[in-house]
Amino acid sequence: MKGNRNTKKTVAAVETTTPANDLISQIFKSDAPIQPINEELIDFSPMNKRRKYSQESLEKLAKSLVSKGFIHEPTVRRKGELYELIVGHRRLMAARLGGIKIIPCKVVDLDDTQVREIQLSENLQRENQHPLDESAVICEMIETGMSVAEIAQRIGKSEKFVYARKSLSALIDEIKDILWEDKLTIQQAFELSALSNDAQQAFFESCCKNWQNENFKIRDFNWEINRLRCDLTRAPFDIEADKLIPDAGSCNSCPHNSACTTSLFPEMADTAVCSNKSCFQKKCDAHFLLMFSAAFLEYKPEALVFINHMPDHLKQILPQLGAEEVPVYTIWQVNECREPKMPDINDYYTDDEDCTDGETLTETGQVRYNEDLDEYKSELADYRLKLETDAVNGIIYDGLKIKPYRFFPRVKQMEKAPTFTAKDVELAIKNGTADEELLNAEVKRINDREIRNKELDREKVQKEVHTQSLAFFAEMDNNRELLEADMVASRYLVINAMNWHTKDAIMQFLFPDRDRLKNIPVEEIYNRLRDLTEAEFCYLIRITVTGNDQSKNVQDFFGHILYKLADSAGVDVASIEKNQKAVTEKRESRVKQRIQFMNKKLTSLAAKKKRMAEQEEEGYDEIEVFEEEE
Repeated sequence: MKGNRNTKKTVAAVETTTPANDLISQIFKSDAPIQPINEELIDFSPMNKRRKYSQESLEKLAKSLVSKGFIHEPTVRRKGELYELIVGHRRLMAARLGGIKIIPCKVVDLDDTQVREIQLSENLQRENQHPLDESAVICEMIETGMSVAEIAQRIGKSEKFVYARKSLSALIDEIKDILWEDKLTIQQAFELSALSNDAQQAFFESCCKNWQNENFKIRDFNWEINRLRCDLTRAPFDIEADKLIPDAGSCNSCPHNSACTTSLFPEMADTAVCSNKSCFQKKCDAHFLLMFSAAFLEYKPEALVFINHMPDHLKQILPQLGAEEVPVYTIWQVNECREPKMPDINDYYTDDEDCTDGETLTETGQVRYNEDLDEYKSELADYRLKLETDAVNGIIYDGLKIKPYRFFPRVKQMEKAPTFTAKDVELAIKNGTADEELLNAEVKRINDREIRNKELDREKVQKEVHTQSLAFFAEMDNNRELLEADMVASRYLVINAMNWHTKDAIMQFLFPDRDRLKNIPVEEIYNRLRDLTEAEFCYLIRITVTGNDQSKNVQDFFGHILYKLADSAGVDVASIEKNQKAVTEKRESRVKQRIQFMNKKLTSLAAKKKRMAEQEEEGYDEIEVFEEEE
C-alpha cells in the first residue's frame, strides 16, 4: 500500500503560540517518517464537533483509498497505548468502510490547546459543512474567548453569519435531529431557534412527531410559528412595564423581542414579536389578575360572562380572587337585559292606489298594530318582572376590556325567531302570494304567543296575590292558626337554609326516583313536603343545623341550638363534658404548680435585690454573690 513506511519517528513538538494554519502547514510539509498503525488502536478525538458525513461521499473515498492509497496521511497523537486522531476523520471512516486495517499516520506531539486550534481551523475551512457542524465549531471558538468579530474575520464571513450559526445552538435536541436529516430549511431552523425551549417543544409535539417518515413535510409552517410567537403590539399588558412579574423586566429591552435582535433578523426590525411564550403568558396572567381584581372591587359581580369560553389562563387566577364559586357563562348562555321595542305604527301602512300620498293605514293594518301593541305591553311587563327577579349583575370580558353587564341566564335555547313579520304575512295575503308554509308559520306564531300570554296571566295573578298578601299578613288578626301551607313553608325554609351539598343530598333523599330535580313540578314538591313524617322532618332540621358551619361556634346562636338539640335528642353530652372536665382539671393542676414555682422565683429574686441594696448601702467594695435556692 502506498505511503506505508516502517519508521517510528514523530514530528517534534510545536510551540503553543504557533498559529493553527502554520501547525497544519508544518504537519503536511513534515518529512518525518510515516508510522503504520492498526486502525483498532486509533480513537476519534472528542474535541471534533463535526457530526454530519455523507455516506455516498464516504463510499467513494473508501474505493479511492483501497485502489490508490493515502495521498495525505491522517495525523494522530499518542494517548497511552492508543492513538487519538487529530486530522483525517473522513479518511479514517472511509478506510474502515473499505476494510483497510493498517493506516499510515503521522504521529505528532501536540497538547489539547494546539489540537483544538488545528481542528477548529480545519473544520471552518472545509466546504459544504452542515450548519449544525458550523454552529458547534463557532460556539467552541466563542468558548475559547474569541469575539464574533474575530471569528467572522477568521472564517471570511459576515458577523450576521456568525450570529445566525451561533443561534442554532439554542435548538432543542429533537429539532436538531430533524435539521441533521435536512428535513428543515435553514431559515426555518433560524426562526425556531428564536423561540423558547417550551415553545420549540410545543412545535415538535404539534408538527414533527412523524418526522422520520419518508414523506415528512411541515405544513403551514408560518401559521404554526406565528402561533407560538406573541405579538407584542397586541399584548394586553403594557410592554414598557418592568415590574409586572419579578426579574422579567421590560419587553422593550428583552432579547426575546424581535425588535431587539436586528443583527440576526434585520427584516424584523420594525416588528415586536416575543419568542418566549412562557414569559409572555406569565405577564398576561399578572395583567389579568390586576385587571380582574380591580373589576371585582369596583363592580362586585354576581357572575362572569365571556364571548366564547373562559380562557385557561383566567381559570388559574379565579382562586386568587376568591371567585371559584362565581357562576361563569358564555355570551350564548345569556340574554342581555334589553327592554322590548315598541312597535312603530308607520310599519303598518300599506300601498294604496286610491290614496293620494301612496300609503294608508288599512283596517287590517290597524288591527295588527293594536295586537302587536298589546303584545309589546305584555312583553314589557314580563321584562320588568324578570328584571326584578331574574336579572344578574355581572361583568363581561370581550378579550380586551372588562365592563359591567346585566343579563338573564338562559334556561333553554331560545327558539329561532321567524324570518317574517306580521306585516309580511298581511302583505302576502293581499298579494295572493301566501303559501302553506307561511300560513302554518303564522298559526304557530299566534299559538306560541297565546301560550306565553297565558303564562304572563298566571304571573300577573301571582304578583297581585303577593302584593295583597303583604298587606293581609301584616295584620296580626289574620295570623291566628297554623295552616297546612305554613307547615310546608317551614319545611321548605329548612331545606333552603342548607348549604348546596346538603341540599342536593336531601332532595335526592326526598325524590329518589327523579333524575333531574330542578324539573320537578312545584305541586309535587309541595305534596312531598306536606306528607313528611315527623321523623323525616326531624332529620331535615337536624341535618340543616349540623350542616351549618356556625354550629361549631360556641358564641353563635346556631352553636347554642345544636348544643340543646344534641343534649335533648340523646347525644352523650354529659360524657363529652366529663372527659373535657378531666382534661381541664389536669391542666389547671399543672398551671397551679407552675405559678407556685414562679412565685417562689419572684420571692427569691426580691430577697436577692434587697440583700444587694443593703450591701451597697453599707459601702461594701465587693458585693456578696447571692446563691439562688432552687
